[in-house]
Amino acid sequence: MKKILLLTYYYPPYTGIEGNRAHSWAHFLAANNFQVTVITRHWKAGAQHEWKDYFSEYQVATEKESIQENLTVIRVPYQWSKGFKTSRGLPFSSIHTWFNKLLGHFHIETNARHSLYETSCKEMKQQRFDFMIVTSPPLNIIRLGIELKKKFRVPLVVDFRDSFNNHLLNPAFSPTWKDQLEIFLFKAKLKHWLRQADIVSSVSDAVLNTLPLRSAQPTVVVMNGYENNTFNRETTEPSSRFTIASVGSLYETMDLDFMARGIALFLNKVQPDDMEVVFVGLRSRMEVRKTIEKHIDPAYLNFTNRVSRQEALNYMHQAAVLLQVGWRGYKGFCPGKVFEYLAAQRNILIAPGDGDLTDKVVAETGAGFSANTIEEMAAYLEEKYREWKTTGHIDYKGKSEVIEKYSRDRQNEKLVQALNDLP
Repeated sequence: MKKILLLTYYYPPYTGIEGNRAHSWAHFLAANNFQVTVITRHWKAGAQHEWKDYFSEYQVATEKESIQENLTVIRVPYQWSKGFKTSRGLPFSSIHTWFNKLLGHFHIETNARHSLYETSCKEMKQQRFDFMIVTSPPLNIIRLGIELKKKFRVPLVVDFRDSFNNHLLNPAFSPTWKDQLEIFLFKAKLKHWLRQADIVSSVSDAVLNTLPLRSAQPTVVVMNGYENNTFNRETTEPSSRFTIASVGSLYETMDLDFMARGIALFLNKVQPDDMEVVFVGLRSRMEVRKTIEKHIDPAYLNFTNRVSRQEALNYMHQAAVLLQVGWRGYKGFCPGKVFEYLAAQRNILIAPGDGDLTDKVVAETGAGFSANTIEEMAAYLEEKYREWKTTGHIDYKGKSEVIEKYSRDRQNEKLVQALNDLP
């Protein structure tokens, strides 16, 4: 049985979607004749309510847990480097950050290399691994993988959940001079690192195309997806109100104004007294909330803190319509929560449509609708609300056989094949 060391900064009980990819890989590989050791940082369950929680220190003892026969998870304390601890919050902190970028030390606020190095070395001295996988971001975990490969001569898979700069997925992106400098530094160091990787994996060809890969670089696309065993629709009753739910992060760079104006137009036309719009995980995101509250009557709005995974799934199952704000203009990008929306088997509204991969996935599966104008968005919501008022539910036309190909199991088969093909 081949052994795999999987290094990841994000991993449950971390509540964000970033940890789901590594979590699914660990369990799938363990179920398919690999012995897997995961090394990650310690996360306090349910504690990630805002960005500063993503890099909070946790001074706890290292925990080693046997999850099942072929899967062990090691959680290490998370400690800031001395430089980051000293400079954090001081007027010259940006100088310290840029100095580190010049040296090839990226994402120092989420320093997986600093936290995971000693435990990784200890494990690799105690047992021989056949493969090592690092999943980024943060980018410093790639540096860690390269250092460990050199030291222990273990084949390395470097995975990108996102590009090092997702704005590169947008052909209209016009970088500032600071952006240009950062992109230059990132590409220069990544070019050096990735030359030494045995496989580079990512969620799409578009993300791979943003990376400085050598022409013959072995690559594999393993899309995100949904876990079949986490979605049991029978355990959750739909809400007694017509509920529109957005589960997970929204960002100021999205077209939030489009989304909010579309909902406001629907509310103005229908004036319902039995509905709510739930934004799960956005209570502390004040700038995002301001944009939404500028257009939508607060009486309809419910902003929650970040919640546990099970609570997030419950919100999905209770909703009449699941809402995703499309990354308009970005190529080859489909957010992980869209795949979870597919598994929840609720109608999905992409508003605005992204004109690319997200729209393609939703159209291909028949699971929802992509709106290109606020009038289309309002009309779709009105149609679904009228149907819900008349019948008590909304018909779902998703194609289960097509949706199945976006399960994590189907996607992760590609990873297993790539590992088995390595010499």
